[in-house]
Formats: sequence, C-alpha cells, structure tokens
Amino acid sequence: MVYRVAVKTFLITGSVGALLMFVVSFFYTRMINVPGALYSMLVMSPTIFFCCLVSAHRGLYEGTRNMAPTAVSQVIEAVGKLVLGLTAAYGALLYGRWQFSQGSPYSAPWPPTPPKRTCCRILLWRREPCWG
Repeated sequence: MVYRVAVKTFLITGSVGALLMFVVSFFYTRMINVPGALYSMLVMSPTIFFCCLVSAHRGLYEGTRNMAPTAVSQVIEAVGKLVLGLTAAYGALLYGRWQFSQGSPYSAPWPPTPPKRTCCRILLWRREPCWG
C-alpha cells in the first residue's frame, strides 16, 4: 500500500519537475544569454523523472531492510555513468582535434602577438617607438 502511494507521488513529482525544467530552460538560457546551454538543459530534464522513480524503488527495499537491490542499482548506475562519461569525453576530444585541424578561430595561438611597436610601448612605457 505504501509503495503504491510512493510510486504515484514520485511519478507526479518527477513529471512536474521534468516538465518544469524543460519549459523553464528556454527562458533561462535567454535570460543568462547563453544559448548553447539550452540543449544540455533539455537533455538533463528527464533525469528528474527517472531519479524520482528510482528513489521510490530504493526506498521500498531499504524499508524492508534488503540492501542488495539498492547496492546493485547503485553499481549499475556508477558503471553507466563511467562508460557514458568516458565516451562523451573521447567524443569531445575527437571533435576538438577535428576543429583544431580545420583552423577554427579557437585554434589561433593565445595570446595573439601584437605588433612590435605596441609591445615596446606596453613593456617599456614609452610613447615614442623603440627603434628608429
């Protein structure tokens, strides 16, 4: 009986939270003026729903003092995060190398080298050119 109520409550809470994050992400990314963050927020919004459902299941087994299902689910979750994180990092590395090889503006040397006259004026605090 308690499990059914918990699942229904967490289902509603997770659905509302996921929907709220999905809708608010459009306005939030405009407000902070970072449009590239929109897709990452949209992808993360379903995690609220699934975390609520998993919490209801874990709570049932922890309430009956059976920690084995909780431990197994945590190990599976950790391995999944590891595999997904390493895969995403490798993909980002490959994309960064490809972008660098294409000569994108982000592959320019930093800091950019200023002309000699400007460099002399900045470093030696002189108004006239260093040479001539």
